[in-house]
Amino acid sequence: MWRETLRKAHVCILLFALLFLISGISLAESGTEGSDHGKRQRRLIPFPVVFYSPETGLGLGAAALYFVAPMADAVVQAPDTINAIAFYTTKNQILLALSMNKYFMRSGNNLSVQAVGMKFPDKFWGIGPDTPDSAEEDFTPGELAFIIGYQWRLSPSIYLGPEYGFSNIVMKEVEEGGLLDEGSITGSDGTLVSALGARFTLDKRDSSFYSRRGYLVDVGFLAASHLIGSREDFVQMDLDYRHFFSLFESHVLAFQYILQLRTGTVPFQFLPKLGGQYMMRGYYEGRYRDMNYTALQSEYRFPLFWRLGGAVFGSIGKVGPDIPTLYSFVDLRATAGVGLRILLDEENHVNFRIDLAYNGRETAFYFNVLESF
Repeated sequence: MWRETLRKAHVCILLFALLFLISGISLAESGTEGSDHGKRQRRLIPFPVVFYSPETGLGLGAAALYFVAPMADAVVQAPDTINAIAFYTTKNQILLALSMNKYFMRSGNNLSVQAVGMKFPDKFWGIGPDTPDSAEEDFTPGELAFIIGYQWRLSPSIYLGPEYGFSNIVMKEVEEGGLLDEGSITGSDGTLVSALGARFTLDKRDSSFYSRRGYLVDVGFLAASHLIGSREDFVQMDLDYRHFFSLFESHVLAFQYILQLRTGTVPFQFLPKLGGQYMMRGYYEGRYRDMNYTALQSEYRFPLFWRLGGAVFGSIGKVGPDIPTLYSFVDLRATAGVGLRILLDEENHVNFRIDLAYNGRETAFYFNVLESF
């Protein structure tokens, strides 16, 4: 849930990269200036935020990035950053977020902190891979959440370390007579989760903005327990694998596979959710949710003319109560779509992304900055 909750903020946090780049600020320009005298260049950049997805409608807000450029002899040539974001959407969703990312100069180890406060009206169809459309109901949670991670740099591409996550969810509104109103679903009256775990990252991509070749493996594990203050006890494991192939003349074939597993007494807010603007585009995020979730998507990215590019993508995925259920064809969902890319920064290939996806019954429209994966 932390990753999904914080990703709502990440939708906007990614925009700092765009401003960072198109403002003409680069590590080569600012990272070494005065470093021989122990000085590190610092800048504060405010900027507007705009995005759209079926889950949020149109989102508008403001954000600010404070960054400190690395020393010339730092092991990792990446800036320390603090990001603050606030936005409001046409679906009456409000979010405030603060994040911090720091690389230690001598070791290259990484400390990250992300915190979110939000009121986010959403939809619920029940739990399972075949819930009917007629089960749709509205609910409004209020949430305070944060996650802290420290990763040791084991090699230039490998990081490993502990994580701690906390989330306090209060149900502001539920639909009268609905499943959540009955109170039989774990989390229907809110929840408090405290979880400790670890994260492993192997990143061999040539770029985090627009990958043309290489691969990424990210594995996270968190255990929530009453021993550290959690109301429910459960365990979650998330795997994210991505691979990129450079074909010819800026043509890229990209693949992503995810696997999310849960066990224990899991609040419905922490169940894996199928859909959204990153995986299974075309389905509303959370249209199907259950204890386990797996999905595979591929995308072919190609240039058109001038600063315009195109994309064709497709995905299949499924939620289920157990692992064997995931790998049957029953209740398997599929989506496909096309996209337009507008190049905003040529050096780092930062795109404005416009996607149109179809799930066999409905069409969904998205626009944002950077690729979906």
